[in-house]
Amino acid sequence: LVDAGIHVVFATIRPRAIDGPYAWPEGNVRWTKWHEVNDWIRAYANEKDGVTLWDPVPALGDVANGHPERFKPGMSEDGVHLAGLGGYESAK
Repeated sequence: LVDAGIHVVFATIRPRAIDGPYAWPEGNVRWTKWHEVNDWIRAYANEKDGVTLWDPVPALGDVANGHPERFKPGMSEDGVHLAGLGGYESAK
């Protein structure tokens, strides 16, 4: 792909809220799949030449409190879409 000038970017699934109108409530199967899918995306991107990984989870997720799947405060106003700070942090 690189020889053809094609750049492939894999992105992990961003965190979500656990409460509010757009939340994935705790216990929802999407939470377990979230971890599995993100782990697969990271592994695949790291083993393939020419694939770039964009992983906003460390910047957006509540990693310090052990909940990378949840937004840390200030990253989203509605629990799904990025707030100004969230957009800034995810683009770093």
